[in-house]
Amino acid sequence: MRALARNGFTTDQVKLAIHAPWGSQQVRFRYERLNAANAKVADLTNVLSASVSQNALADIKRRATFRLEDDSTINFLSDRIKPYVQVRVPPGILNGMPATGGWAEFPLGVFLLSRPKKKYEASGAIIREVEAYDQNQVLMDDKVTGKYLIAAGTNFITAIATILTGAGITQQNLAGTTKTIPVDREWDGGTSKLAIVNDLLEAINYYSLYFDEDGVAIATPYVLPSEAPSEYT
Repeated sequence: MRALARNGFTTDQVKLAIHAPWGSQQVRFRYERLNAANAKVADLTNVLSASVSQNALADIKRRATFRLEDDSTINFLSDRIKPYVQVRVPPGILNGMPATGGWAEFPLGVFLLSRPKKKYEASGAIIREVEAYDQNQVLMDDKVTGKYLIAAGTNFITAIATILTGAGITQQNLAGTTKTIPVDREWDGGTSKLAIVNDLLEAINYYSLYFDEDGVAIATPYVLPSEAPSEYT
């Protein structure tokens, strides 16, 4: 888990706001429209509702749905949406010490959009129900066209980084390894790049590839849950 300190608030202030021992937590959401390079283009004000889910065992680990009013600003083929949840930090909440109130926010992922059909409301507004997926969808859709060979002696992480970069995924945080591919590895044409990446990760006992809340590709060694340090108390 990332440090809770953010938006000018300390870890203790944010934690207290999350738990809200005074009885009720105040939250809200905001949304950004990103381009294909995950750079912010604009804030979105036309999202009517949304949901986000995560399944660590699935190929595509983060999924979302967005119900929005179509104002013709979103390119469903290239734009992405990055939702945030914001938690209200009231003033003076920590041990009676003064603290400026405000909002501590947490990104929930970067999502590629499907192109939904239009729905017309009685008011004339155009509503779209959008299914959205993390960037593993890019690697799932991107398949090698012929035999894909990685030569013996290639570093595993170097091979994975090459595949990701070739698929247009340049934001990467891949834990290094000294292990190299012992013999030539080959995959048939039509194999998805996601399958190849996860085959390589499995061979060195890493978790399968996932994207964090900021849309960065992550690869880390597997740790038994019983041996992993606590992330939150």
